[in-house]
Amino acid sequence: MWIYRAAANVRAAAVPGFTFTPSWAVGWYFVPIANLFQPYQAMRQIWNASHGGDKDELYRGHSLLVAWWGAWLFTAAVGTMSYVASASPDSPGEFREGQILGMIYSGASLILYPLAIELVHRVAEGQRRRLTAAHIFA
Repeated sequence: MWIYRAAANVRAAAVPGFTFTPSWAVGWYFVPIANLFQPYQAMRQIWNASHGGDKDELYRGHSLLVAWWGAWLFTAAVGTMSYVASASPDSPGEFREGQILGMIYSGASLILYPLAIELVHRVAEGQRRRLTAAHIFA
């Protein structure tokens, strides 16, 4: 819901070069294969537009954004492997591997969530500073 609102704010501000609709900024998370890169591209454009980027700057990435996306992909991959390994283990060794992957997943989540919270905070702050109520509620 937050990504939709952030993209809608940028769209309402008519930032040149912003290529995502609010629906697709969220929708790409549910499209196989494309969900590995399109959500990052949408968030990168939201980030840059929220921090005063123009059309030429909408394609650069910020280190927080890159760290968040890397943690997101790593957590998703490890979570999937953990589920597959734990779903129907054929041996105690496979069960143990699934449990270890589950612990790695939990540890990675402890990195992902603070990054996501900081990302939300900084985009919201950028939009508060850059966008007026006329942009947001147009």
